[in-house]
Amino acid sequence: MNGFLDEDSIKRFASQSISVTNMFELFNYIIANRSEIIQTTDRADVFHKELASFEFTIDKLIVAANLFKYDILNNSDLNQGKINRFFSKHFCLKEIDSAARAANLIQEATPTDNPFVDYVLGCMSQHKVLGSMGKNKTSKEFNPNDSAVAAHHSVAFVMSSQRPTKPDPDSRGYLAPCIYLIHDRITGLRPERRELAKQMYHRLNFREIK
Repeated sequence: MNGFLDEDSIKRFASQSISVTNMFELFNYIIANRSEIIQTTDRADVFHKELASFEFTIDKLIVAANLFKYDILNNSDLNQGKINRFFSKHFCLKEIDSAARAANLIQEATPTDNPFVDYVLGCMSQHKVLGSMGKNKTSKEFNPNDSAVAAHHSVAFVMSSQRPTKPDPDSRGYLAPCIYLIHDRITGLRPERRELAKQMYHRLNFREIK
């Protein structure tokens, strides 16, 4: 547990002012700050979200590398034979072979002539990617009781708010074509639209009495 955290994750946590080097320190931080995290995190807010794809593309490879590292660090009697067995155990050819990878690519027909709109702008919210899977329900199903799908003024500036779909009736399934990004990867709000965003926030959260 003291070494089961990859370097990329350590850097990502550090960028959010979370200084941890292993899973023990991470769990300790979460337990110590759980109440503050819950109270200060608005799950419906889509501002300041990092657009990520690469780590999800090679997710199985990352998991295999972490498990391999765990076995190596927690084995006091290492030899070439054990290392070979650990390597074969975690890095199966069927998981990284090009043929297996190609078999998982589905060519889907698009109803439009602009793949940029149908595919490049498509996204999946964090609560769906990391959500738990129940017995008769997958994490990708829309749950109207989830606080992460509540109405929020940020949706109008980050997502294609006028493009609701069956799996994402909250319009969080596609990014806006002219989305504003900070450092090319963090969703944000254009400075000239701050006043408009403030008005939308007030309209959604406060009832007007006439």
